[in-house]
Amino acid sequence: MADETTEPIEPEEAPPVSTAKPAPSRPPSDEAIHDAAFGERTEADIMARELTVVLGGVEYVIPVLPIKKSREWRRKHAKFFSEVALLSAVSSKKPKEFAEAFRKQLLCRAEHEIDLFFDYAKGAIDRDATEEVATDWEMRRAFDKVLSVVRDPFPMYL
Repeated sequence: MADETTEPIEPEEAPPVSTAKPAPSRPPSDEAIHDAAFGERTEADIMARELTVVLGGVEYVIPVLPIKKSREWRRKHAKFFSEVALLSAVSSKKPKEFAEAFRKQLLCRAEHEIDLFFDYAKGAIDRDATEEVATDWEMRRAFDKVLSVVRDPFPMYL
């Protein structure tokens, strides 16, 4: 048998340790916040001139209002949107005012949003039948879609 010699095994070099600092995190952009809340409307969505919503497990198609009708809708409901902004500014340091604002947000805002949605979708959806079967979450998503077409072209107004 021949004399077998083995060579010593050299330890592998460890990869260099990075000294780079991670980039500072930035707050999300307005667009990222919007997309998280409403979903991104694609160019195809915009060109289709319609919204698809699901209420009571049924899919509905709502035509997007043209400029004149959309303007009328915004004007008709401007008071509601300004009230929402004012309610959001009430300080919890004033308990009575805060309690009233909270009550309005909890009770009134949902009802107003449902009214706003059905006013926008007038003629496309039977309100009475839909309210019998649709959930609050479905309505919330449907209303968000309406807001996305009314607010997005003019974001500083709503």
